[in-house]
Formats: sequence, C-alpha cells, structure tokens
Amino acid sequence: MNNENEFFGLTVMRPELEDTEEHNTSFNWVILNPELTNKNHREIEDGDYLEVSDNVGRMLLQKHIYRDYDTYYNDQHRRQLHNGMAIKWAPRGIALDYWITMFTNGHRARLVKSGD
Repeated sequence: MNNENEFFGLTVMRPELEDTEEHNTSFNWVILNPELTNKNHREIEDGDYLEVSDNVGRMLLQKHIYRDYDTYYNDQHRRQLHNGMAIKWAPRGIALDYWITMFTNGHRARLVKSGD
C-alpha cells in the first residue's frame, strides 16, 4: 500500500551549496525518482526508514536513519570531510564508505518518512 509518506526512487549523491560565508559545496544523500517532474526527490531526515536494494533485488540496507554531524568533522575546515570530500552529514551506525557506495551506484530505494 502506497501512502504519502512513502517514496520510491534511486539513491543519488547530490552536491549542494552550503549557506555559509564561504559558500562551500557539500554532498547530500537523496532519493530521486526520475519519472516524476514535480517533487521528484526526497531528502533523508532523522528517523526516516530506508531500504536500499541492488538491481537484482538483493537487500543492501534496511534501517531507520539518524544523522551524525560530529564524526568526520574537521575543525580547520569547519565541516565534515571524508577522504577530502565534503559531506552534509554522515549516517550514524553505518560505515561511511559503504553508504557512499550505495549512493554512487544509483541503487533502488524505498524511503518512508518518519511523519514527525
């Protein structure tokens, strides 16, 4: 059953301009449905439930997602960095290398918004 809190699409790593004096760009994690022309993406927020599967249907992740703004924080650059890449946030309890791989390969995803 599909409801307004449920969204299907592909995992995408999207660059976003940060609202800072330096106007830096960082990468954010979104679910994109290219078949939609309006409201075609959803940002993952605290408490959202995310399922990610590969192109043959093998489940890669089933988890409620919570953001971690402290890990990978670089005081000198005042932002989170991973291997030289600026990220908007890291997922708590998931290896960041694994997370990035899921979002660079455009896997199928189901996102259920927490509805807060």
